[in-house]
Amino acid sequence: MKTRLAFVLVLLLAACYSPTAPLATPTVPLATPTVPAAMVTVLLATPTVPAATVTVLPPTATLPPMNLTPATPAASEIASLSGNAPATGEPFTITANSNLRVNWQQASTGDFVLAITNTDPSQTDTANGQVVFESITGPSAMFSDYEFIPGQYQIVVESADGPWKVWVDYVGPGE
Repeated sequence: MKTRLAFVLVLLLAACYSPTAPLATPTVPLATPTVPAAMVTVLLATPTVPAATVTVLPPTATLPPMNLTPATPAASEIASLSGNAPATGEPFTITANSNLRVNWQQASTGDFVLAITNTDPSQTDTANGQVVFESITGPSAMFSDYEFIPGQYQIVVESADGPWKVWVDYVGPGE
């Protein structure tokens, strides 16, 4: 293998040589050329790549800037809530089936649980009683469209250990 590599190297070097005067047709020797051991070692050595440098940044007390512009713009904001720990927002009323966009941005490094809860006790154990939009460990920033029935609702952040913001926009009428 070493001798073949050396032979190919010699041929490549010869092909790269550009003489100023025409030469006679070169002859290829039949004997295997000899290559010094040091040259073979250099050719076969594996280059070393330094290990990646990892920089760990300290946690920040503010939310990182993010572009949360959805593909479909919302018509208007109907509720919002922000904080650094679990919290419940003021109730807001929906008078007809409505498509709402729930947006959130949070920098919590622990569990973050976000829900929209219907305050009507008769809705407690139904699909319309509580809709969980995010239940994650670590930062996230997203939005989700959902159709709500008429009623009174609250933004509820059940778990958080860092800064967060939630806002609800009216997108359009539901079905």
